[in-house]
Amino acid sequence: MILTISLGGVSSVLMDGFITRIEVAHNSDISASAITVTGEDVSLIMDRIERSQEFPNFPTSVIVAKILSTYAFIGIVPEIIPPAKDIPPLVVERVPQQNDTDRSFLQCLAQQNGYVFHIVPGPEKYTNVAYWGPPFKIGRSQKALSVDLGPETNIRSINFQYDALAPTLFHGMVQDTELNIDLPVVPT
Repeated sequence: MILTISLGGVSSVLMDGFITRIEVAHNSDISASAITVTGEDVSLIMDRIERSQEFPNFPTSVIVAKILSTYAFIGIVPEIIPPAKDIPPLVVERVPQQNDTDRSFLQCLAQQNGYVFHIVPGPEKYTNVAYWGPPFKIGRSQKALSVDLGPETNIRSINFQYDALAPTLFHGMVQDTELNIDLPVVPT
């Protein structure tokens, strides 16, 4: 789903992602219906499959670039700011290893370097910038969302949901140390 806005003939992408849930509610007392569409940005695709892979002699920024390059098919354009000391570790000391989803691993690498990882929609339709670098702040902090606080109220309603009983499906691999091969984990 792509949501754009045009102001003064200039189009801007507000959201680019996937619909994850649709809810329809009807209230016969006031003869009104509501459709609620929930979704996530394109990084949702990066959080679907766990991977187990090693990156020997790779600096952190190259690991990030290698992972992000596999998502060019969904319009991911990497923006990577290498850390000041982005030196690959010696294989005899340490080998960077991923045992997680790509999104989680990229966020972990960012945190280890005092960085952030996030996806910014646009600048054009079907493109998204994957930013991995130092946090930046522009402008002043936004006011907190306030409900039923008299003149301080700045929103009419807010709704949070968590479905702990939603079905889940997992995929994964486990390494057989005797045969040195990866085997799929079978749900029971």
